[in-house]
Amino acid sequence: LSAKPDENFKILGISNELGMFDAYVKKGREFKQKYKKVKQGWIAYNPYRINVGSIGIKDENIVNDLISPAYVVFSCKETLLPEYLLFILKSEFGNQEIRNNTTGSVRQILNYDKLCNIRIPILPIDEQKAMMKKYKDLQNEIERLQKALHTQCFARYSVQRISY
Repeated sequence: LSAKPDENFKILGISNELGMFDAYVKKGREFKQKYKKVKQGWIAYNPYRINVGSIGIKDENIVNDLISPAYVVFSCKETLLPEYLLFILKSEFGNQEIRNNTTGSVRQILNYDKLCNIRIPILPIDEQKAMMKKYKDLQNEIERLQKALHTQCFARYSVQRISY
């Protein structure tokens, strides 16, 4: 990347709330390390912060394709949906498994080898797809209800300044 000093490179980021996102653009001359390429459907996580949700998947809405070398980047086998794995790892069950596999060190680090030691329920692929569809439908319904509640709240009451 530094061999192309004037070229722009699109960098990814990961946040606890959003997961993976298009973060910023960086000139080739600014690179001091070799960044990792992230392909569609791949997962990346911060091994020092996965316990607080610093993990994400590159979906169809994300266009950037490079991420800091500090992240662990991997793809899943055909028998495991990346969305399903992410769903499991971000659940209370998954968080407990992460904690179980990061104990014994001063900093709780989940490197790739430790990630591979985590045991999760692997359903047949069609059941994983059905579960993820149901989960997405429920998320959409929650968003719809929140918007409806906000609309109703703001329509019924006058807006006033907050006084302390």
